[in-house]
Amino acid sequence: AHRLHAPGLSAAENVTLYGKCNNPLGHGHRYLTEATIGGSYDERSGTLYNFLSLRDGIDRALLPWQDKHLDLETEEFREQPSTGENIVRALWPKFNSRLDDRLTRLRLWETPNNRFTLRR
Repeated sequence: AHRLHAPGLSAAENVTLYGKCNNPLGHGHRYLTEATIGGSYDERSGTLYNFLSLRDGIDRALLPWQDKHLDLETEEFREQPSTGENIVRALWPKFNSRLDDRLTRLRLWETPNNRFTLRR
């Protein structure tokens, strides 16, 4: 769960900017992440990276946020709003450090119509 709310804005400004997503009780999403990595192709294995390690790294990066209210239960969003842009920015170093600094693109799907992408 999360609530879109910028501490530096007034209550009225937050409602105007974020609308129903500013609900004080928060709301939830079933986020989907999509990570793209780069690197050298290994002809022996036919891969760029060990898929099990990739999946494990992503799972470990997401685990601390699993089933949490991002604004109330994580450090990353105590001082900034948990917008899709800020979520993907906060995820980048968590993913990249677990993927041997090979992350080239990270996409976060909030809804079928809302996605946020960072690229190296």
